[in-house]
Amino acid sequence: MILLHPRILTFDPRRATPDDPWGAVGALLLRDGRVLQAGDPAALLPLRLPGEPVVEPEAAAILPGLIDTHAHLHGLGLRLDALERPDDTSPAAWADAVADHARSLRPGAWIEGRAWNQALWPPDADLHDGFPTHHLLSAAAPGNPVVIHRADRHAVWCNAAALRAAGLDPDAPAPADPHGGRILRLSDGRPSGVFIDAATDLITDAIPEPAEDDLVALIRHNARRFLAAGITCVHCALIEPHNLPAYERALCGPDAPGLRVRGMVYAPAEELAAWADAHPLPRVATPHLQINTLKAFADGALGSRGAWLLEPYTGYPDERGLSVATPEALRGLAAAAARGGWQLATHAIGDRAIRETLLAYASAADPETLDRLRWRVEHLQHTTPEDLDLAARLRVRVAFQPIHCTRDMRWAERLLGPARCAWAYPWRAALDRGLRVGFGSDWPIETLDPFAGLHAALTRQDEADQPPGGWNPHQRVTRQEALRAYTTDAAELHAADAGHLGRIGPCADLVALSVDPTTAAPRELLGARVRWTVVDGETAWGAPCGAPIP
Repeated sequence: MILLHPRILTFDPRRATPDDPWGAVGALLLRDGRVLQAGDPAALLPLRLPGEPVVEPEAAAILPGLIDTHAHLHGLGLRLDALERPDDTSPAAWADAVADHARSLRPGAWIEGRAWNQALWPPDADLHDGFPTHHLLSAAAPGNPVVIHRADRHAVWCNAAALRAAGLDPDAPAPADPHGGRILRLSDGRPSGVFIDAATDLITDAIPEPAEDDLVALIRHNARRFLAAGITCVHCALIEPHNLPAYERALCGPDAPGLRVRGMVYAPAEELAAWADAHPLPRVATPHLQINTLKAFADGALGSRGAWLLEPYTGYPDERGLSVATPEALRGLAAAAARGGWQLATHAIGDRAIRETLLAYASAADPETLDRLRWRVEHLQHTTPEDLDLAARLRVRVAFQPIHCTRDMRWAERLLGPARCAWAYPWRAALDRGLRVGFGSDWPIETLDPFAGLHAALTRQDEADQPPGGWNPHQRVTRQEALRAYTTDAAELHAADAGHLGRIGPCADLVALSVDPTTAAPRELLGARVRWTVVDGETAWGAPCGAPIP
């Protein structure tokens, strides 16, 4: 086709000028899944072949396909029949939803759900040590095992039937905490029903694995959600190796016509360390599925008090979070990844976890090697200026999720205090030090909407424009920095050479939008809609006129 529009923003640095940093053109010639030429309509229209359509999309602007540098195409609590309550108001509301759901199930069927967040519940909620107990869920569905994943997926809340299914007696003292995890206990030592970080495996390992056909259907269902949001490439933040066949079928199989999201997949780093170099994980390299990255975990999440901190949590003088991996284990994983030439991406949220991750990276390779392998820190939410300086010296990349900031700001200072929060979600400080930064969503923990992420990055305010002026506004970024973090800079965060992504030409991944994000007021971004998503020159979602494809 020949594509005509006055605001085709290529994001190609070779076309950028001081007056036009977006590299705008008026026409594209697309053939064989690539952009053959970009330029003025007068130059391209004479190149039209017989029968080649001319398309003029109804849109405010056309951009490169967006990249989400940290999300999950599938995960715990994400079955197609999973219970979701985004209006998470109280533990009693969850119990009512579980009871309603259980009425349609046979006895013994598992109920999974996600997105509880006790930090948002009213002060009079029935909590123990700041968390719910199993009793409400046990009464709501006594004949069905119930597991509800916390909003950050670093804790689960379950009922007595789930405890029994996992081999735990709700009426006997809980076993010892595993390393990197915590079992919350009632005053007499019995399990309360909440398990944090590594302890969640005690419950989730009992949940039956989905059939491969069901997993394929789930991945495809979720991939369409990303394409509908204008996201053509997803850095899938972790899959288990035994799920790889389902991903190959879902994204690359001959029975997946029209589903063209690109999945850049992370494999668990501990698998490589366990198997050693004699049994490397498969490295898949196709245009729509790649595995070049290992994922490690240094700590948990802030909301479940699992983020590993240098100093105690405010109000909890005996708690500094959880080290999911010891410093020695992190160094071992880093050394194994360096030997194998893998990219390493480590989940690190608390300042102690970030420091230990960076020290492990420094022990494994020199900055030139780390730069070449593009090692990453995922989240990097609560840090210190000294460790940002170290990250810059090591030339590591950072995957931030802007929407985490504007969700967590409602309660983060209760756990960290204002002084530490001045260095929380430090996008501006990272960019000022020259760090390579990409943005993403961490979906399904937060919305996958990239325009909500752009709004958060520009304002550090929620959808109601609160707080006035933004929360710690000194960490905001510019519009150009934010858009690059979803396009050209995001492409640079992947291990493989993905420089052709995040720009229009020669890659023919693009998205037509209802607003122009390069000029729209931040508030307008929240209403942005995707009209048309194109991958490899073919429609992947929507239509040029905004009508849905049958």
